[in-house]
Amino acid sequence: DDNYYLYAISPRDRYSLYKQVNDEWQVVAEWADSAVLETAEEAVSRLGVLAEGNRIALFANDTLVTAVEDDSFAGGGIGLAVGTFEEGNAEARFDNLEIWDLAPE
Repeated sequence: DDNYYLYAISPRDRYSLYKQVNDEWQVVAEWADSAVLETAEEAVSRLGVLAEGNRIALFANDTLVTAVEDDSFAGGGIGLAVGTFEEGNAEARFDNLEIWDLAPE
């Protein structure tokens, strides 16, 4: 339960992918710039994650921003969170969460 991936975005048009394994953070994809993220006040960004086998693809506003391969976890759930490092007063809203099982029937 304590092992997971974290798709993070910053208010400075950047994204990254980390994983926590046995209480240790590991970088899967370094912080990178993305012109497709909407991070201005009151902006809306549509984020997506496609996890299929050992391939993880990250999307922002219907655009692929990166794809990596990592086979650390075979399955799991999903969670949504908002946090800050140094600055406070973060505010976010989540809606229209959609989850699809891509396994063949």
